[in-house]
Amino acid sequence: MDLSRFHRAVDEASLALKSSPSEPRLIRHLADATAALGVESGFYPDSRDDYAMLLEDAIALYESALRLSPDDGVTLNNLGVAQSDLGLHSAAVETLRRALKHIPLEPELFTTTGVWFAL
Repeated sequence: MDLSRFHRAVDEASLALKSSPSEPRLIRHLADATAALGVESGFYPDSRDDYAMLLEDAIALYESALRLSPDDGVTLNNLGVAQSDLGLHSAAVETLRRALKHIPLEPELFTTTGVWFAL
């Protein structure tokens, strides 16, 4: 598998964000696409250098979205996953705890936090 579909997702999310640069959900979608590209890059030896940089970019985007919508539990969840993928485990646990406060009944969050809090 190549990374072209992930690059396309980042390009499309970037284009959408240009039309509404202050829309937190669009920022989150760009962060999600960037994080997915980063994670997938980690599986390709010639792209591993991009892995950390892309995850750091995704984290910055999630934080930007949260400045506009600080109670967005989905963004908090996704930020926690990106932090975890980058090895920032303490920050990930703290972020996921914050997410639980905002969306305590979200099944995806139960899965994410269940895995982390079991470790």
